[in-house]
Amino acid sequence: MSPQWQPIMQLGDLLVSQATASGLSGPSYRIPAGTPSKPLELTGPMAIPGSDQTPVNPQLQGEAGYVTEICNPSTHAVTVQSVWARVASFTAFSGPLAAWTPCTDGSYYAAQQNQFGGGCGGGLAANETMQASFPASAGVGAAIKASQLRSAPTGPGQPSPFPQFPLSLAAGQSILVATGVTPPTAAGTYTFSLGLAVGDAAPVYFATSAPALFAPVTQEWNGKNCMTPAMQAQIPTSSQSYYICPPA
Repeated sequence: MSPQWQPIMQLGDLLVSQATASGLSGPSYRIPAGTPSKPLELTGPMAIPGSDQTPVNPQLQGEAGYVTEICNPSTHAVTVQSVWARVASFTAFSGPLAAWTPCTDGSYYAAQQNQFGGGCGGGLAANETMQASFPASAGVGAAIKASQLRSAPTGPGQPSPFPQFPLSLAAGQSILVATGVTPPTAAGTYTFSLGLAVGDAAPVYFATSAPALFAPVTQEWNGKNCMTPAMQAQIPTSSQSYYICPPA
């Protein structure tokens, strides 16, 4: 298996990697409660001081979802029937939420006195792209079979068209799977577990995602807000730092 998808675990005859966010979801990040309503100096182009960097409202659709690699190191073919997702944990959230979306809104770079960044870009080539859409009222423990969005070869020697699930994984073969998640509608912090149904067995859950907060954002901070005269007056003219600012 590719080193970037470790750590890995044994699932019957298969090796599977942990669920890793693909980096295409463009999340926001929470501004810590009590942050003064003035220019906030960042510790880097995309780092909020005092924030735990929990993703806020990531757009986990298809290839922007959670990525895992499945490898068959055995000497015989193994049939992978389906991909599953389950609500592993939930902590309710209420109250105002201030957040910043760096890949969309960028920051303000004081050294050049202009807005910096935004548009992170990137791409992902997955063999199987899935989507698990939970019912609006789903709670902890709710599980759902992911639906197939598309399948594709990702390298030379792979069949085209690439087979969909259920899929017979040949000896020595590995595939990359991206599973998007549509969360329930209750505002709060969620984790999701991914599972595989192999052969005739029930799904086995092998990986749990990092926490993500899904809740309405009441105040959007960004770099453009720092261009107003009121915010400019509060940024030192000698500063070489990056800033984000609240709306006027």
